[in-house]
This record gives sequence, C-alpha cells and structure tokens, in this order.
Amino acid sequence: MSDRFTTSPSARARTVLARLPCHLDATAPGKTIGRLTDVLAGGLDPLTTQLGRVRRAHRLGHADELADLLQLGALHGLGANDFTLLTRRIERLRIVVAAHHEGDDEARATLTQLLALPVDESFDALLEHRFELDLVRRRVRRTIDLHHAGGTIGALLGATANLLDLELLDITHPDDEGFWHVGTCRDRFHTAEQTPRVTTDLIALEENPLRLEELDATPYPHAQRFGFLRAGFGPVPVAVIVTGIDEHTGGPMVVHTTSGVGVGFDDRVPADSELVFSTDGRVTLDGEDVSERAYGVAGAVYAEGPPRPTSTDQDFLFADAEQPSPSDAVFSVITPFDAEPPPTLPQLQVGENRWAFFVQIAHFGTVDDTLDDDNQEVGALPFFAAGSWDRSHFASHDESSKPKAGKVGLRWHEREPFAVRVWLPERLTVLDVADEIPVREHVRTKLRRHAAAGIHVYTAYADDQWTLEQGRLPRDGGAWGFEDIVLGTRLWPDGTSQPES
Repeated sequence: MSDRFTTSPSARARTVLARLPCHLDATAPGKTIGRLTDVLAGGLDPLTTQLGRVRRAHRLGHADELADLLQLGALHGLGANDFTLLTRRIERLRIVVAAHHEGDDEARATLTQLLALPVDESFDALLEHRFELDLVRRRVRRTIDLHHAGGTIGALLGATANLLDLELLDITHPDDEGFWHVGTCRDRFHTAEQTPRVTTDLIALEENPLRLEELDATPYPHAQRFGFLRAGFGPVPVAVIVTGIDEHTGGPMVVHTTSGVGVGFDDRVPADSELVFSTDGRVTLDGEDVSERAYGVAGAVYAEGPPRPTSTDQDFLFADAEQPSPSDAVFSVITPFDAEPPPTLPQLQVGENRWAFFVQIAHFGTVDDTLDDDNQEVGALPFFAAGSWDRSHFASHDESSKPKAGKVGLRWHEREPFAVRVWLPERLTVLDVADEIPVREHVRTKLRRHAAAGIHVYTAYADDQWTLEQGRLPRDGGAWGFEDIVLGTRLWPDGTSQPES
C-alpha cells in the first residue's frame, strides 16, 4: 500500500481533525481527509510562527529587535536621538574593554568612569545585543511612566536618571528651605550576578537656582544716598565693592540705611584699587586680606541734609517722646571684622533698599576762604570723623562742586524664578566627545518634555565625591554647603563665581 494511505496525519492536522465528530475517526492513518488536512494545514506553522513574532514585536517586554523597540518608543514621541547617550556609552565601552584586555592602563582608568563595576570583572555580558535591548526596553518603559507624572520634582530627577541609564532609588530633601532635592541612583550597566563597585550615584535638582547679580560700580560724592528696588525670595547677603578715585577715598563707609547696618575701612583706598567686603566676612584690598583694618556698623546712620520727601517710617530718625517712631535713632555700634563675634553684615531686602556712602572728611581751619551774601566769612562745615593726614577727603561747602569720593558696587546671588538646575555625576563626562553634543546639554534638551510649562532647565556637573552627611555636598576636597554651589562652579572668597561654561 502506498505510504500516502498509511502515514498518520501531522500533529497540526490531528489538532484540526480533533474538532470533527469522533465517530468519523478522522485521525486514523490512511484516511483521505487526514492527508487533505495535512496539505491544507501545512502553511499554518510558519504563519503561526510569524504571527507570534508580530505579537512579540508589539509588546515592549518581549520585542526581540531594536527596530521594534524604537518603533514602540516612537509611539510616545521618542526618536533615535533620545538614545544617543546609551549608544555612545556602549560604543565607548566596546573600545575601552578591547583596550583593557590588551593591558592599556588608560583604558583601565576610563572603565572606572564608564561603569560602577570593579575593573577585574568580565564585561562580555554587557556587550551582548540582548543586554543592549534590555537597556533600551527599560528606557522606553521608564519614559512612559514618567510622562504620566510629568512636571514634578520626582519626574525631573527620574527622567535625568533614565537619560543617564541610572535607576532612581529614592529622593531626599537635605536643606531646610526646600530648594534642594537629591536622588540616589544605581547604574544599570551590570548583570544580576555582578556587584557594583560604586553602589550609588547622586543627582540633584536645585529649584530657583542662584545666579550672580551686580549693581555696577558708580562714582559717588561723600554722603551720597542711593537706592533701588529688588524682587526676590527673601533677604540675601551682599558683597560691597569700593573702588578708589584719585586720593579721595579715605576711610570709606557704605551703609544700608534701610536696616542701619554698614561696613567701613579705616584706611585709604588707592586710586583704581578695589576694596571688597565679601559675604563670608573677609575684606580684601586688591586681593590682599585687610580684615584687621575693617569694621562693621550697626545702628542708626545719618546723612547730611533735610529729610527726603519720600522718607518712610523705616527711616532712622530722631524722635521725641510725644511722637515716637518705629525706627527711633540709637547709637551706632562699631565692631572690628576680626572680633569675636564678628560684625553683622548688610543684607538686601525684598523691596526698596536704600544706601549711603561716606568717606573720612575734614576741614583744616575754623573758617572757609569764601564769603557769604553779607560779605562775612563762612564757618567750616562739620565733619563726621576727625581728619587724618593723607587719609581725609577735603570738605566743600558747595554741594554742587563735591568731587566724587569713590565708586560703590554691590554683588549678590539671586534665586532665578521659573527655573531649575539639575546636577549630573561628573564621572559621566567621559562620554563627552569632540564635535558631539555634551552629555549635560543632551540631558537638558531632553528634560524639556518632563518639565512643567514655562520652567527653564539648566544642567551642570557635580563632583563624584558627593555625600549627604550633615546636609553638605563636598566638592574638590572641601565641604561646600548647598548654598555655595552656584552656576555650575564654586563661589570664590569674594562672593563672585567663575562663569558657567
């Protein structure tokens, strides 16, 4: 008998035939219906296989091809450039691992930045295509989750970690004012069997980041009053800068008359030299510490001339018992900068800030060499301090002819509204490549989709030696407070900061 009449139906045909009534015995060998079903069902196996692959390709957790994962990401607005840092890191890892196997010491050092794994680990599993697929899969899934929670602090920190292929573990809020939020992360570049050398990376978000503000140095005569309006989040320390003019800037004193607090210098500031009263309690003259000759003033401060028409109850003034004032005059207290405790330093307030500038001024003689309208000698004007040889500014009775006694400028750090700054682990600067978008700029542009409308995002690198002990982030071997991390750089002793690159 021919084999075609004795061969049993295939497994696929038997599955189909099993749906027929049992009395037909359709699955018995030799049945024509079984052979026919074999022929008809032959194409179902590849079709089922192909259908299974399509179903896997449409499922984020099962897709086996990078193109399928990218297409799933495209449904949520993700393009190939969203995975630039991941691709760059894998390509760099392949090159560095190959060089490391050949004994390249520089490659060994680079590995400690690329990965949080010991350099004696095997990196072969990290270079497999399957591992790359899993990283892309986690990126897409995490991005989708973050889209649901967009606009929050947690979403921005989570998105930052995700863009760097880090896993966000938790978020702490180390400062009392609520401007700082620090995320603890774990690098995704390791297998389940590997133990990371560095267990965590830290990323941080600073709300309303500080930026440097300045009131340009302006020349003023003795006893000149000036002021300006300031908008801000609260009082801030301010550095006072006095620049000498000719020989006129002897014993300068600058006072914040709104609060009655000021600073002074018991010596002359040479022409074009810069005297800086910094916010950290130091005083420098052209960079040299002169704190022992400086002092602080606290209490009422008075300038010459009648009260201004715009004076308010905040002005210090003399008042009698029948008409008391909220700011009755008190005796000024002078405290040297090298005293313990140190003097109170001026602060800028929200709203109007009024200032006054004085120099040491004196008259040599009892009368002026001019005559009044009655042809009588004019008496010498009063002075606020005794004259000292080669230190005092010569007085003039004519207000209009007063020479400029010095330049005064102010410098402080203001919190920027509607902005955040995100701090990235410095070790990932190893991914910065010439002629390519830097890591921090790539992160900044991609964070836009997670930030609330109208919020500007800055990014900067922070030292890898961050810790959360005592609410500080040590940088460059020194303990810098959160409030000292400004513009992606460090504050210099005079209160200025190096510009952000």
